Amino acid sequence: MTGFFRKLPFLLLVLVAGMLVLAACGSDDDGGGAAPTATQVQEEPKEPIKVGVIGVLTGPFAGTMGVYKAAMEWELDKIGRTIAGRPIETIWVDSEGKLDVALSKAKRLIELDKVDIIIGPVHSGVAVGIEDYIGTTAIPWMAPEAGAVSFYPPANAIRTSATSHHFAMPRIGEVIAEKFGVKKAIIIGLDYAAGHDIVDATKTILQGGNIEVIQEMFVPLSVTDFGPYISQMDTDDAQLLTGAMFGGPGIRMVNQLHEFGLTDNLRMAFGHAFVLDDFGLADLGDAYAGTLNWFDLPPINHPSPAFQQYAAEYKEKFDVWPGYGWRGLTVVNRLVSAIESIDGNVEDSAAFIAAMKTPFEMPTGTYTIDACNDAVMPVYLKEVKLVDGKPATTHVEQFDGARLPCPKPVRG
Repeated sequence: MTGFFRKLPFLLLVLVAGMLVLAACGSDDDGGGAAPTATQVQEEPKEPIKVGVIGVLTGPFAGTMGVYKAAMEWELDKIGRTIAGRPIETIWVDSEGKLDVALSKAKRLIELDKVDIIIGPVHSGVAVGIEDYIGTTAIPWMAPEAGAVSFYPPANAIRTSATSHHFAMPRIGEVIAEKFGVKKAIIIGLDYAAGHDIVDATKTILQGGNIEVIQEMFVPLSVTDFGPYISQMDTDDAQLLTGAMFGGPGIRMVNQLHEFGLTDNLRMAFGHAFVLDDFGLADLGDAYAGTLNWFDLPPINHPSPAFQQYAAEYKEKFDVWPGYGWRGLTVVNRLVSAIESIDGNVEDSAAFIAAMKTPFEMPTGTYTIDACNDAVMPVYLKEVKLVDGKPATTHVEQFDGARLPCPKPVRG
């Protein structure tokens, strides 16, 4: 026992030395030892991904823009406003539908706000006007609503919506003539780039059904009184009023047609948004029943279960069917799949742009981007009917593979 106590200091010294060696080994750079817990080390927060959105928040298109903005922000809320572990920051600016304003706002977003991607604008003339500027940058650019054929998405851009040419399908005219007995039509359009494009596409549609155009007129975007134009219409001889009419002007025109007592005998048929994309219809009367619409926004009774779930959630949130809100979902779905595929590294703009051009999923199926940076997608012929006592678009026929010619004609 006495020998043991004599050796005790030596044994303690050996024990301490051994503990020091073990501690030293645990701190080597080879990663040995226990990893620090989450409470010991906090991960540095990731930089937000800045999304610059050029919209039309005032003026005749403000109504549709408000729906698109609300839908896009809602979709971002649903995914926790993060993609690939990085927070998403949206910066909205108002182009006022004016080229000079839009160009100034685009420069601010890119040069001052340092956004990682540009979304918009939704005004076709503005998109064409700022194409040269944004097209010379390395910023990824998504145009979710620029229907003018004259807008050619540059190498750093994609267009995810349909153009007037997507609807230039003679088969649509055949269906209208066969199912609804239309033989003669009046065309009316808004007097700007997309309006003229859509009127040209409408003529191709009507030719497919051998429907004769007996009148054609254009009205300014600022029109508030359609009375003078309605008084010129040969409504006794035509069965169809068609062309290019959107948003506020479209609502005013239909309301005045109803006041004139013309909506009972004159069927309306309009492509693109018009007022017939369900966000505007809910608050309108049954005068719109029977109106036809061709567009890339699905009808409320699209048979896809995924779409039906989306539509039900949207209606619960906004108390209307999706309609133009589909644009917000398209933008977010495209962003999510592209950013996740590059692990959130949006600073690599070349990789980001390439990812934006890959196929992506929507509740109705897969969207693809062609070699000219335009979407290939289905379009729908729809009829407005009363659903639960309110007008809504319903399915007539689906036309798959709608697209622009690619390569495109050289612009003059």
